[in-house]
Amino acid sequence: MKKDSKVKILIFNLIILIFLWSFLEIICTLFYRNLPSKFRNGKRIVEINLGHKVDNTEESIISHPYLLYVNNPFHKDSVLQNNSLGYRGPEFSIKKDSNTIRILVLGGSTTYGYLNKNPEKTWVAVLQKKLQSAYKKKIEVINGGLNYATSAELLASYVFRHRYINPDIIIFHEGGNDAMSVLFPDYNPEYTHFRSNGSSAKLRPGEKFLLTSNVFKLFYSIWLNNTGVIYTSQPFDCGKLVKSDVQIRVTNDSSYVGFNRNVDLLIKLARIDNSKIILMGFLNAPKDIIINTRTDLRNIVDEYIYASEKNNEIMKDLCLLHKIEYIQLNQDLFKDEWFLDNCHLNYEGEELKAEIVFEQIKELL
Repeated sequence: MKKDSKVKILIFNLIILIFLWSFLEIICTLFYRNLPSKFRNGKRIVEINLGHKVDNTEESIISHPYLLYVNNPFHKDSVLQNNSLGYRGPEFSIKKDSNTIRILVLGGSTTYGYLNKNPEKTWVAVLQKKLQSAYKKKIEVINGGLNYATSAELLASYVFRHRYINPDIIIFHEGGNDAMSVLFPDYNPEYTHFRSNGSSAKLRPGEKFLLTSNVFKLFYSIWLNNTGVIYTSQPFDCGKLVKSDVQIRVTNDSSYVGFNRNVDLLIKLARIDNSKIILMGFLNAPKDIIINTRTDLRNIVDEYIYASEKNNEIMKDLCLLHKIEYIQLNQDLFKDEWFLDNCHLNYEGEELKAEIVFEQIKELL
């Protein structure tokens, strides 16, 4: 074959390659721009590494340098979910009016209302309506819930944030997320075995060069999607835990030191701040509902229930020690169909929870 023929073939193949790559770039550009929301985390990592400003308007939580993560002011479905101060619900002034009774509710997703799209339908918001209709003074019930928070995050947030809104009453509703920490190995009362800062997922210079191509942007968005950018949770899925090992951990009293001391310190700080504090037990769904809605807990459901009930007992003991009120949530009062999963309730369940709290705290007002 003549040399010029080989050159022509090479040029032709190069042109075809450029055409195919360009076509692939166009297709990947369209896919990247319209990535499904489930790949939003991976796309955020790509954009951060490219030095682009990331839109946090749809993120419910954002990382924090020393509080691990906090609620982010955002709207969903045109509804304000978290206000500018990071509390779920309407805006309010940090400076409290002298004629106002301010109640702060601290807890995880069962306080925040994780599966509830409307902040006004959470038990915290319903409680405010009940209290306001019963008293002439202005009542503010502020939702300080933080999804998946343990007593560690709630305590830290109280120290640096919540105490400065000067609540008259604090309701602490927790125990389930702390129970999860007991299930995992290498327990540390500071929960360092269970939580850590999110990975920055910084890419190497060569990889950043690849991201000039939308083909690689799309690939990296999908590849890095499960990287914990805001925070890193337990080292692996609950479904991978060995039941016999978990049984040993949950029956070991030393596995509850962190929860006990976090709640104890919160009580002491509340008293220093002249706030009355009430502890509220954690409510689990019946065992069969947990098995059906949380496949990751099926093998260790008894151990999970044991750990959460153990935390309730710890709160009861702390209430006796400090002579403060304890709110018991009796599972028998809640209909099975009200549970959306292992612990979250529909609106009927939220209403009953609000009613139980209302009946117990109205004497304090």
